[in-house]
Amino acid sequence: MRRLYGPKVAAIPFPGRTLWAGEAVCRARRAALELWLRRLLAAAAADPRCPFRQPDRPLTRDALVSFSPFFRKGVFESGKCGTG
Repeated sequence: MRRLYGPKVAAIPFPGRTLWAGEAVCRARRAALELWLRRLLAAAAADPRCPFRQPDRPLTRDALVSFSPFFRKGVFESGKCGTG
């Protein structure tokens, strides 16, 4: 992503790693990773080369799901610390 989209993406700090210390750490890490991913996607979508760019509309979940099944709800979302 850094090579393809350059400084806009490189400037987004990836959340630091932490040792697993319980559910509170899991929830905080999840929130930090979701914020990072949202910022990453917004920066990439602003570039004309981005495959899910929609210049006249905001980036939507449907656009992301059509781009990659990774963004679809799935098995990894179950459980107390899932993303669902």
